[in-house]
Amino acid sequence: MQESLRTVPWLLLLDGRSWSLESGAFAHRSMGRFCCPGYVPTMAIDSDLKAQLKAEWEARQSPVGFYSLALSYLETADVLTDRIHSPVKEERPQLIFDSPVRHLYGQAWELALKACLFAQGIRPTKLKNDFGHNVMKAWKRVDKDRFARLRLTEETQSIAEHLGLYHSEKMFAYPLTGVRQYLPLNHLKAQSQRFRLDRSEVIQLFG
Repeated sequence: MQESLRTVPWLLLLDGRSWSLESGAFAHRSMGRFCCPGYVPTMAIDSDLKAQLKAEWEARQSPVGFYSLALSYLETADVLTDRIHSPVKEERPQLIFDSPVRHLYGQAWELALKACLFAQGIRPTKLKNDFGHNVMKAWKRVDKDRFARLRLTEETQSIAEHLGLYHSEKMFAYPLTGVRQYLPLNHLKAQSQRFRLDRSEVIQLFG
């Protein structure tokens, strides 16, 4: 089996193996220890094994996991928003752009809505392929009655549209010149609190 030594992105699996996301190949042990990230000797694997790995990845996903990660993004965004608006100057982070915080809110909404869709029966691979990062597209497909606890009313559609535009196109990830029609961070924070559920509510809705 032919080996190559080159720079590839890779994923560390739970069983300790490393799998190249670029070539679909395992990194293997070299001289009794794992190779360093970046330069990874790889061994080609067949399509059946690649399909097995992808199936394993999907099997390890859950709606509760999606929603829990959404809450982690939300908590991080809220903490940063509070610090940005702190009356104490020394507590404010020195940010040239607040786009990273907006990206966190976008990611929180994306994962929370995808958790709903996942619970409705749409599998992760289909979520990835059919919805991408489009918050508005996900918002439209969520069963609003089933997830009434999240209060996804028509009034929230403007938030989904806003994030659907900027987040889906990764506009928060790159600097833009000129005037940007961003919603105020405090408004995003206030509207995002609908996703704050305690653990028992998360299990009840998504478990």
